[in-house]
Amino acid sequence: MHIEHLRTFISVYRLGTMRQAAQTLGMTQPTVTQHIQSLESHLGYPLFSRTKKGVNSLPAADDLAASVSTHLDALSNAVEQRRGLSKTLSGVVRIAMPGEFADYCSSVTCALSLRGIRPHLQLGGRARLYQMLLDNEIDLAITASSPDDPKLDFVKLGKEQLMLIAHPSIKHPNEKEFDTQRVLKYPLIAYDADLALVANFMAQFASQIVLPEAQIFCPDLRTIIKMCAQTPSWSVVPFHIAEHHLNKRSVVSLSGDRLNNDFFLVWQRKSLRSQRIAFAKRYLEEHVSHLLSPKMIK
Repeated sequence: MHIEHLRTFISVYRLGTMRQAAQTLGMTQPTVTQHIQSLESHLGYPLFSRTKKGVNSLPAADDLAASVSTHLDALSNAVEQRRGLSKTLSGVVRIAMPGEFADYCSSVTCALSLRGIRPHLQLGGRARLYQMLLDNEIDLAITASSPDDPKLDFVKLGKEQLMLIAHPSIKHPNEKEFDTQRVLKYPLIAYDADLALVANFMAQFASQIVLPEAQIFCPDLRTIIKMCAQTPSWSVVPFHIAEHHLNKRSVVSLSGDRLNNDFFLVWQRKSLRSQRIAFAKRYLEEHVSHLLSPKMIK
């Protein structure tokens, strides 16, 4: 039995003629007749008696209509609602995030595109992401910090674990405790000029530590790890990004300590007036948190 045959049956039952049902459904009359005959054959009994003016429903048709009409109407309404929602959602949503997040979020971004939204992705660090939000250049951002500006709102998506990594030559074979001052003598490679990741991590070992100026700035944590593997230097990066390089021993961990670092979805408060952006925000909030958190903490 095909649901289309039931839909045709309900139309004939309500209108009383094959011709009007065919016009309403956008079918030919022979197709409507074929649907009714197939349904009657499947059930094993007739549903209508034919007259010169149309059809009369038999008791079996009354029973069937009472059983299926409510469900078919609900299904039809649901489909129409989805059609309307799809038209409302159709269009561009501008999303920005650090490059390392984009790798993990690719499946969610593709899923959004299947719902009528056209994601336009941009990459950048914290300062640039916030500025793009305030300048209305993007609609949503995933960041590793919460914003201070009252024009921006945010929700926590999850957390990652920060760790200190370095070129293997920096690790002293007989060193039992982490020697902060010795590490500070080597070049630091940092994500940005404010050294937020480094400062937060190093504060575990000394409350008033004076950090050196970074030798190299690079707004891509994956590249930072590769640089630390190539030259005696150190940095603070998320464990989930460094894990592969640690397993290959191209870089080493200088401290067994890790620091939890939250990451967030951020938007302009007024932007959620758009149903499209509000939907994308809810979708990212639900799916990115489930996707990222298990990978970022081990």
